[in-house]
Amino acid sequence: MSSRPQVPTTLVERLKPLVLTPRFAWWIGHCIVTLSFFFYSFNKIFGSAASAQSWYYRLYIGVLLSYGITVWKTYGMPQFNTAFLQRIFMDDNVHYLFMGFLWYVSAPLFITIVPFAVYSLFHVIDFARVTFLPTIFPDMNTATRSPGATHAANLAKAIKRFKDTYYDAAMKNVAKVEVIGVMGLQILGVITFQLSPFGVLFYANFLRIRYHLSPHIRQTFAEVRAVLDKHLLPPTANQKIPAVVGKAYTFIRDSVISYGQSIVSQQPAGTQ
Repeated sequence: MSSRPQVPTTLVERLKPLVLTPRFAWWIGHCIVTLSFFFYSFNKIFGSAASAQSWYYRLYIGVLLSYGITVWKTYGMPQFNTAFLQRIFMDDNVHYLFMGFLWYVSAPLFITIVPFAVYSLFHVIDFARVTFLPTIFPDMNTATRSPGATHAANLAKAIKRFKDTYYDAAMKNVAKVEVIGVMGLQILGVITFQLSPFGVLFYANFLRIRYHLSPHIRQTFAEVRAVLDKHLLPPTANQKIPAVVGKAYTFIRDSVISYGQSIVSQQPAGTQ
């Protein structure tokens, strides 16, 4: 008599293999980020500063959990060789994990949580659409589905429409937040002696990596450069701005471009 594997019939039997996977823990991490951002924002507006701050740090616990699992699943135990270091150096997730830890141990800066919250929102809803709903309602993609599965199928379609409609625009706006918002406020914090200059240096290197990995970041830098060139450099420079400012800007701009392009020579062969 041939033995056939039993097909899970109860909800618990279907969910158990899922919830015991690292991917589910990764999803829980993103859920923590999404919910913490909501409660942080609510407490910031209607609650107390202490409550808002506690949700701020809870959010970064979710960041460390989700990105930590991603890095662990990708690379396993760290290896102390050049090839391994080159691989992790060019991985977005490694840098987001590092920045998440840096901001967790630093003074709260609201703007830093916005990119994580946006990324996590899309991860949460996409996992629900692709994995969670089909596990709860295995007949949701069949012609003879139950009423509950029909609602689940409609919800999955709505999630997909939402992602298809807003994902690209969200990524473009996140890039602007990362380049203009986070870096701008960090520089302001250093000038006013509220933040450490080391944070700016680490974040500058983070953007340096992101520039070569993200087309949205490159587009944002191009837009910022176009605006500054127009207002600070001849022949369209604002006449009220001293020429020395334009010269200083040119020096800083060219130095940043040179610094960013230097990563190309460090890229492993085949890296896009």
